[in-house]
Amino acid sequence: MGYEPEDLPWEVPLIELGLDSLMAVRIKNRVEYDFDLPPIQLTAVRDANLYAVEKLIEYAIEHRDEVQELADVQKTQTAEEIAAAQAELMGGATTVAELEERLAQKTAEAPVQAEAPVEVLEIPPPPTNPSGPSTSDTKPTAAGAAAGVLNQQAVADALNSDVPPRDAAERVTFATWAIVTGKSPGGIFNSLRPLSDEEAQKMAQRLSERAEGTITVDDVKKAQTIEELATNVREFLEAGELDGFVRTIRKPESEHQVPVYVFHAAGGSTVVYEPLLNRLPAATPMIGLERVEGSIEERAAQYVPKLLELNGWSEGKAGASDATGKKRGKPFVLAGWSLGGALAYACAIGLKQAGADVSLVGLIDCVRPGEPILHTKEETRKRWDRYAKFAEKTFNVQIPRSRTSISKPSTTPDRCSSCSTW
Repeated sequence: MGYEPEDLPWEVPLIELGLDSLMAVRIKNRVEYDFDLPPIQLTAVRDANLYAVEKLIEYAIEHRDEVQELADVQKTQTAEEIAAAQAELMGGATTVAELEERLAQKTAEAPVQAEAPVEVLEIPPPPTNPSGPSTSDTKPTAAGAAAGVLNQQAVADALNSDVPPRDAAERVTFATWAIVTGKSPGGIFNSLRPLSDEEAQKMAQRLSERAEGTITVDDVKKAQTIEELATNVREFLEAGELDGFVRTIRKPESEHQVPVYVFHAAGGSTVVYEPLLNRLPAATPMIGLERVEGSIEERAAQYVPKLLELNGWSEGKAGASDATGKKRGKPFVLAGWSLGGALAYACAIGLKQAGADVSLVGLIDCVRPGEPILHTKEETRKRWDRYAKFAEKTFNVQIPRSRTSISKPSTTPDRCSSCSTW
């Protein structure tokens, strides 16, 4: 999810931290692989936090036979049959508390066994109402919101929905608030409550340590939202030399070193790769390619000439020549997370076509759909309706369904078609 372990508050609902359905499936698959558990279909609850996940994994490990039996049964069922069985078990429960109450009722109805009693493991409740604070019973209309600047905050206000952290600076700020105050701020645009002097001091100290820069108590107290406070944090988190769309995350110590080129994900900058950099051999250079406009192919067309220049494959750069007299530079090591993976792959194709040596292309959580994604108006409406249904079920918000007047989708979104689930 992009959080450092020390910044991940266990008591905050994962949805509030930015968990989406694609992340959930990938985390579930990794847990099943790491703990050697059979794949099973589960129904999500909106306020589940890390404590709930921990208890679920503990139960699955200690009751492997039951989990295997459930997996075997689900293999013989259709998706509709599995959903119906779980809906009956859930009994309409959508939160951890409601689910615990439902399970307690079923336990009370079950015949008493003479065996040793089963220990009931309590799951700490989430700290806040996921709907966030409300200052008025009067909600702005969608038409009124559309009349203003159509940004993410306006959309969040119109839908009465919280917006989770979108980049590294907002994740650090969001998590620090939750850790210091013991409560989730709800969303990055939600109004923050006033802090005591002690809380503000703790916030400033921890943010300064995490951002490796000076965040003052005054900065903390002046900020009205997480988004506003994260602006101060971002200034230090995204430090480094930025020349156009090229960010030098770690400088090479000599001209002979081969840098790792990383490409921005859909949200945030290439600073998100610093945890990866810390796991590479010491002194490994890393250079980030930041956001430019256009389709994947159009962006790659802007990146490739600059990459050739940086690694010595273009005119004006020192480099050996091959047998044909063609100038040769250093080999390329490219990597990208999510959308960044698609950009890295596209650039690798362009570099190979230019005759460059591409040694490695690292794809991190970047997938390609089994079937081509159509960008017709009809398919766009279907994707929107699927997302609206998902949002209503998962986030408890009402999103208007598509109409026949929907405009043609942009061909230059910051969401890679090969990385999107909707």
